[in-house]
Amino acid sequence: MKIIISNPIHPIDEYASKAFIQILNMLLLADNIVELNAWLIDFNISPQYRSLSGYFSWSFGNQKFTLRQRIRYGSQSLFKGDILEVSFLNILYKNTDITININ
Repeated sequence: MKIIISNPIHPIDEYASKAFIQILNMLLLADNIVELNAWLIDFNISPQYRSLSGYFSWSFGNQKFTLRQRIRYGSQSLFKGDILEVSFLNILYKNTDITININ
């Protein structure tokens, strides 16, 4: 699986990095986009560390999953640029090799 990380995670509070790790784990464990989306919804309904969508905005478009961080918890404003992107094919046809490209 190839995950492209383009920007840093900003430590806006003590839970932001934990929320990112939850999303990263979901990406690594999901068998497909539908399962990933269901998990993201489930973690928003019963969050362990507040709501994931309070920290991040994500989208499923152009055959990829992208993630952006909010400038503070619950804000509509986002930091500039995507944090990460993953092709749908990388989620569907993952293998044992995990590559994280940091740009």
